Order: sequence, then structure tokens, then C-alpha cells
Amino acid sequence: LLHISVGDRLVTADIKQNFHIFDLLPTCSNYDYLFRLIWVETSTLYDSSIVGTISRISWAPECFGQLFVAGTTQKNISIWSETRKGYQDTYHIIRNNFVFENGLGFKNGTFFDINNGSSWKLTTAFSPFKGKISNIKFADKDHGLIFAACDSNGIVGIFKCNDMAMKAEWELETLKVRKTDHFVDLGIANMEKHYTCCLDWIPYHVSSGIGITVAISNHIYIFKKKSIFWNCVETIAVNNAGIIKDISWSKLALFSDFYKLASLHEDNTLIIWKSTDSPNINELGRNKTISQLNKFESIGSIVSFAFFFFH
Repeated sequence: LLHISVGDRLVTADIKQNFHIFDLLPTCSNYDYLFRLIWVETSTLYDSSIVGTISRISWAPECFGQLFVAGTTQKNISIWSETRKGYQDTYHIIRNNFVFENGLGFKNGTFFDINNGSSWKLTTAFSPFKGKISNIKFADKDHGLIFAACDSNGIVGIFKCNDMAMKAEWELETLKVRKTDHFVDLGIANMEKHYTCCLDWIPYHVSSGIGITVAISNHIYIFKKKSIFWNCVETIAVNNAGIIKDISWSKLALFSDFYKLASLHEDNTLIIWKSTDSPNINELGRNKTISQLNKFESIGSIVSFAFFFFH
């Protein structure tokens, strides 16, 4: 289950490899004539080439159109896009001017088949990994149309779109974790059994370059890209908690003098870290700059920072 960033569209996946697209659309009651918003399933997507359970989904930034990527437990990555005319901008409610009444009754708009999924298509699919896809995320729009994925073997791939018109050609760059930790030389079976891999993009401003954080087992790795090369600039061994199963950076770094990172562990420990290092991509010093800020018990399988605005 994943919302698009503007909050008026979401995608879910079931165990039969079906994707379900829901839109937040307006409805008008005949009883009280109040305007309301309801979630309506507008498309169901399926392709026989997608095998395995869908494990992760990520929406692309809305400026690139309606596009999402999904990973499965059988090593597949699939990219889906919407092609309906007039359906490429951000604000679904405004662009369609739909007003529903009495369920799917309709007025003040042009009728369309609410269950017709033909506007979505499988843009491309590939299997670049040897292990199951354990995490997948698009980068911020300022860095272009780019996403990262990692598998259960700890291999990270950076995928950049080279075909902005059709979005069918993606360049792969493999990011190698440093070979200084105990898990690197283990076999694939052992990796899948004992280790998890997760990632999140560091919320640097575009002028500061691009960075990504990868967590494997009980280690956190900070990568920054200088010129055309990725550099691991920091490694953190988390010895006071269980294996890491998800990480998330706060996107509100501009409102603070440090960055915040959350790590969720298999023993239900949630740790909040703070980073006071310079976001300048040219400063690749290896001194540890991330320190533990808070630690407490939590329940869940994923972690994500939310936005709160006060007026």
C-alpha cells in the first residue's frame, strides 16, 4: 500500500500479483448536498510476466507523470505508467472535474468506465538481481527520474531513466557495499536467511549532490556520489539492537541544523539518529558524524517520517 505524494491516489498489491489503483474523487449526496471525497478503485493491473509476491512499491515524483515501480520476491522489477489523455498532471480532482452522486452516478463531467484499466501499461520489466527485492525507492525529483533497489544479497542497483518520453530504457549502476564486514563473503542462501537489506535516499539539496543510505544486518552505510563514483563515507555498527529491517530519513532537514534518520529493528527497537555532517558532496571525510539521538520500543515492519504543518 502506497500513497502518491500529493495524497489523492494510492496503489495496493495482492498475493495474486494484481495492482489496484484508487483515486480520491468528489461525491455529492442527494440528501444533504454536501461535497465529500471518496476512494474509488479506478484500475486493476496485471501482467503474466510478473512472478513472485509483490514486496515493495514506490511512486515516481509526480512531475514525471503517473509512474510507479514495484519489486517482487522473485527478483522482478516492473515499471508501470498511465497514458490516459489529460492524466499526466498532479492534481487528479481538478484535472478531471468529476462529481459523483449515488455511488457511481455522474454529473458535470464526462463519463468514463471506472473499472477500465487500459489507461495503465507495463512500461518495462527486468530482473537485475539474484535475490528477492527487499526495498525500492525513487529519489527526489531534483535528482531526475532515478530509483534505487536492493535485494536480499545486499546488492544495490541505481536505475536512471534514459528515455523520458517512453520511460522504457533505464541505465543500471551497481553500488557495492564495502568489503570490510562479516557478511560479504557468505553464500546467497545464508544471505537470504540471515540478512535483510533496506535503503533510503538522503534528503540533500540538489546543489549538495546525491546520497543514499543502505542498511544490511546491523550495519548502516552512508554513500555519497562524487563525480561519477559512489563513495562509502561512513559505516555505523548498531550493536545495541536487533537486525535492521527498515530505515527512513526525515525530509524536513531544511528546518533543522541536522538530518534525522530512523532505523527500525527486528526486536521492535526504533532508533532516531542525527547527522551533523556537512551536506557538501566534496567533503568526503570518513570521521563518524551520525550519533544516536533517541531509542525506544516500537511495533511495526516499516518506518517513515511524516510531514506536519502548523498554521
